[in-house]
Amino acid sequence: MRRIQKFQLCTVRRDGRPHVTPLLAIWALGAMWFTTGDGEQKAKNLAANQHCVLTAGTGTLTGVDRYRWNA
Repeated sequence: MRRIQKFQLCTVRRDGRPHVTPLLAIWALGAMWFTTGDGEQKAKNLAANQHCVLTAGTGTLTGVDRYRWNA
């Protein structure tokens, strides 16, 4: 991948709750690169706990299965 793509980054807050945020990133030089500011929640979370998940997708719905949900 050599182009900028949209991802969702999930980090962990200090209290253990997940924090998910969309961001633009690029894979280059053997690593994933993205920008953030020191005051942003994802930066604070990553400084305290480097565990994270990065997900990618097209954002396009290609089909719908119909299910009946019972409460």
